[in-house]
Amino acid sequence: MKKVFKIFTIVVAGLLTLVILLSVVAKIKENEIADIALKKISKSINASLFIEDISFNLIRRFPLATVELEGVLLSSPGIMGMSDTLISDDETIAQINTVYVSVKTIPLFKGKFEIMKVEIKGAEIEYIVDRYGVSNLDFLTKVPEKDTADHDTVSIGLNLFLKELLLKDIHCDYYDSLKLINAQLKISKAEVTGKIKDNYLFGSIEGELKLNNCGYKDTKLNLMKETEIELNITYKEDTVDIRELTILTDGAHFDITGSAILGDTIETDIRIQGTKMNVDELAKYIPQKTLNKIGLKKISGVLNLDATAKGPFSDSLLPEIDADITINNGLVKYADYPALRNISLNVHGTNGKEKNNKTTSIIVRKFHAETERSNLDISASIRNLDRIQYNITSDININLGDFTEFIPDTVLLEAKGRLRAIFKSKGIIPDCLGRDFTDYLLDRSQLDLTLNNVFIELDSTLTFNSISGQITYDLHNIIARDFQLILPKYKMNVNNMSFDAQLSGKISEPAEMGIDMKSYQIKTDSCAVYGSLNMKNLKIPEYSLMSNMKINLGEIHGILPDALVKEMSGEITARITSGGKLNPDSIADQVNDLVFKNSTYDIDFSKISIEMPDTLMSVMDLTGNVNIEQDTVKITNLKGVYNGADFGIDSAIIVNLYNSVIQNQASRLYVEGRFNLGDLDYSMIAPFIKKDKDADKVKTLMENTETLLAAASARAADTVITTKKDNDTVTKNYTFSIKGKLRVKSFTYNKAVADNISALFNLRDSLYLVDQFKFNGFKGKHNTSLKYSIKDDERTLWVKNKVEGMDVNQLLRDFDNFSEYYKPEITYENVTGILSSEVHSQILIKGDSLIRNKMYVKGDVKLEKGGIYNYPPLKEMEPYLPGIDNLNKLEFKTINSNIFVFQDAIYVPTTLVVSNKLDAQALGMQGFGEDYSYHFMVFLSDLLTGKSDRITKKQDKGGDDIADDGRKGTRVRSYSEKGKRRSGLDSEKNWKEMERKVKASEALLNLRFHPHIVNYNTGVE
Repeated sequence: MKKVFKIFTIVVAGLLTLVILLSVVAKIKENEIADIALKKISKSINASLFIEDISFNLIRRFPLATVELEGVLLSSPGIMGMSDTLISDDETIAQINTVYVSVKTIPLFKGKFEIMKVEIKGAEIEYIVDRYGVSNLDFLTKVPEKDTADHDTVSIGLNLFLKELLLKDIHCDYYDSLKLINAQLKISKAEVTGKIKDNYLFGSIEGELKLNNCGYKDTKLNLMKETEIELNITYKEDTVDIRELTILTDGAHFDITGSAILGDTIETDIRIQGTKMNVDELAKYIPQKTLNKIGLKKISGVLNLDATAKGPFSDSLLPEIDADITINNGLVKYADYPALRNISLNVHGTNGKEKNNKTTSIIVRKFHAETERSNLDISASIRNLDRIQYNITSDININLGDFTEFIPDTVLLEAKGRLRAIFKSKGIIPDCLGRDFTDYLLDRSQLDLTLNNVFIELDSTLTFNSISGQITYDLHNIIARDFQLILPKYKMNVNNMSFDAQLSGKISEPAEMGIDMKSYQIKTDSCAVYGSLNMKNLKIPEYSLMSNMKINLGEIHGILPDALVKEMSGEITARITSGGKLNPDSIADQVNDLVFKNSTYDIDFSKISIEMPDTLMSVMDLTGNVNIEQDTVKITNLKGVYNGADFGIDSAIIVNLYNSVIQNQASRLYVEGRFNLGDLDYSMIAPFIKKDKDADKVKTLMENTETLLAAASARAADTVITTKKDNDTVTKNYTFSIKGKLRVKSFTYNKAVADNISALFNLRDSLYLVDQFKFNGFKGKHNTSLKYSIKDDERTLWVKNKVEGMDVNQLLRDFDNFSEYYKPEITYENVTGILSSEVHSQILIKGDSLIRNKMYVKGDVKLEKGGIYNYPPLKEMEPYLPGIDNLNKLEFKTINSNIFVFQDAIYVPTTLVVSNKLDAQALGMQGFGEDYSYHFMVFLSDLLTGKSDRITKKQDKGGDDIADDGRKGTRVRSYSEKGKRRSGLDSEKNWKEMERKVKASEALLNLRFHPHIVNYNTGVE
């Protein structure tokens, strides 16, 4: 024990002796060593150096010698020849509290200064770069000139062996006026080791740094509060080993590890990890102009990065890079779009083993984003940047209400409901995106679109409600199924809309594009449309359509504007086929061909009622069938009510309607049918009747029945044959044949009523035939046949009219004595009786003029059981008939007359009159002007004593024979010449003269007019 204590005592004593010795030696050599250190440092840095105090110590870092410098000031040597530099002469650039420099002891005493360790405590440094790129620290990097004069004392080489450099509480202010960079660096603690020998550098650094008050040009780097850096980096033989590099700044935390071998190429093996990076905080560095340009209002989220770089790096080489990026709880808000919330992203990117574009890939494993009520999910990959291969799958679930406020009112007022779209596509993006890329994309894409209870308001007049359905696209096949929607404004519900269509060809080549819609259907509550459509060559479409439809007019009424249709109801069932080619440049010229020539229709009407603002276009209770095929229209069992009147078509056929009437081609329009009308009133058809420009001419032409028929026929011809005068002439190239049978229940003209009307007709270009035009009216029966021939400007009318039992008084009364057409000479107050007649007539019309001297009429007229009352021509003969005191009332049993019209006059051959007062014979003529001449023979016995009962009974029993039976006749004449009317006794000469004139005219008429050879046969049964 004593021995151990002895040894310990010796060691302690030795140590104390060594300390004392070192202290004494250090004190002795302090000034010399300090002088060597000061000279060596000053010459090495070539700058002004001021040291407040310097001391030497051999104990502090034994066995190293330590030089302690206090209050060190380092000044800039100035920049020679640059008067406008920011760096002034002798400007203090570093102010250091304490510097400990530890060197090897033995070489130091030999005059060699081999630094082993430096420790700096507390320093303020300014690092400034002026506008020329010159800094106030550049002088530190200059190699000092060799001092030969002082080579004995200061011949120490500056091979630096820095075993350890310790830095504590170092502050550095940096400003670069050339690059506009500024920063404040604070080194809390750092340990640096290094060795420089023969151009080789070996060293390491470990410590903690802080950056503050940073700025760079116009960036927002000044917003960075503080960045903390922890590092542990070594450098050896061109190898940088990053054992630890941690950067903690506002909103970001990076950890960097790895190594790099420096050379012509840099061999890297580095990993960068960024964790808990706050995107909102990092976004503050984005320039405001950029934010305004892209409309970004806010961005946030947590971003994580894990990236590695491994392999050589140079200007032409990249290392193998792998990176994984994740974002959670993200938020992006743009000015013109709804905010995207709850964003999550998982992306992997790499340039691959070959480290080129070919092996580069970006894989979006997941992208998820949400709006307030919508969400988006995407996964995608991009590979081979030389020839990009893409693969994308997206699932978009949208609530349209999230986007309405961002859509202009001019496009959309409001939208609600849900829409889901699943889209998939993969392929290769070509070097140049041309028109054919759309075709390529369609070949390799799939879409599944689902709408659920969607509401869309385009404007105040058009709204779609409760839209639901699904559309899928796969390999050029588009299928829509189970579509439903409501049109509230039109009170229409679409319950099922679907189609199945196959696309062919290329969108980039419209001439090769086609659509084969194998089926389609649209169903509402009471309407349905279904069929198929095939279309080729979308540039000049060639189509084939088949469609079946059932339309309830009441349901679709709301679609049509009130200005067009007021009310409508009923049901239309139609079968339509159509096909043809459409040239968009001349579609207006082709549409008629497609509608009338290339299409067929089979249409059934059931109780159709349409009320139009123009009542002339309204129809009620229309029922029947119409078939249109190959320019042939067939109508079967069509009936309805038009303008208050029943009408019907039992059957009808119309051939060449399109070629003739619409196209005005050289063809023949053929119409045949059986038509029925109900109770008609003239007021119904009055709006359709063309009014003559010259009313006086009309009245002149209608002074008698035959003239009336002629004018009506002429008007009908003008209606059928469309001609325009002056320079607006249209030549009619087609001919026509219109025939059939017409029935009318009744026709009312003012007070006149005709019922049970029927007629057979056959109308051709130059010949109109109407046969058996029958009706009951004025208590009698009427049967008329009409033949109207047109040749150039000359028209000829033949009429055969047969009347049985017509009440003349009622005829005149119902027609107001025909006062509309001429000033009546005889009215319903003047005559009564039952008329039976058969009259044949022929009338010639040239231009608008009736050729009176070519008007031929003849017939038999019988008036029975009537009377003549207050008739002026008869009353004027009263003075010449003794015994007849009152001819104001002349009742007769019969008046038989054979009348005819010839040479502009109406002739009355011998006419038998059997009356209550007398029996008479009449003979005479009536011109078309005011002239007339009537001759009467009465019997004297009737004048003196009246008719005997015997003659009256004989006439009642035997007929209307007025043989003289022993009675002597008296002749009386009533005539008008040049408007002057006269009456008086007649002579036998005048009677015979008139009789000869009548017979001669009748003979000439018989030579020129042969009514029984006129053929009125229409060819209609």
